[in-house]
Amino acid sequence: MTRPLGLFDQDIRPPKLASLGDPRVMLNRIVPWDMFRERLETSVGKMPDAKRGGRPRYDVVLMFKILVLRELYALSDEQVEFQVVDWLLFQHFLGIEHAVPDYTAVRRFRERLEGEAMTDLFEVLVAYTDGRQNMAQRNRPLTNQQKT
Repeated sequence: MTRPLGLFDQDIRPPKLASLGDPRVMLNRIVPWDMFRERLETSVGKMPDAKRGGRPRYDVVLMFKILVLRELYALSDEQVEFQVVDWLLFQHFLGIEHAVPDYTAVRRFRERLEGEAMTDLFEVLVAYTDGRQNMAQRNRPLTNQQKT
């Protein structure tokens, strides 16, 4: 028999996942996502002027983080939309609570970044995370290093 979720169980899960090595938690902990903002805005264009009307565009860093989830979990645009809507932990990683970009917004953003811009952004992310992980491994106590 399974126990129903308690009132505070949703608050317990993210720290538990962090202790188990959740890559989303690790990425949010070590990556200063705003370091990508200028490159992203250069690649896809700056946010349009709100005075011009129309639906405001989603934040470029949010959209890049969605692409990171897409790559990390090998999801299609449709699947990443579903997972962001369905998984609170994806929403927590993205820092959103309500308005979730649909798959067409993800596809349009991805298409604007196709090619060299996308490759460069992911290379910077990988290099940054690898450097931070290596630094963390060097600072880890010897007893933990021997277990691996």
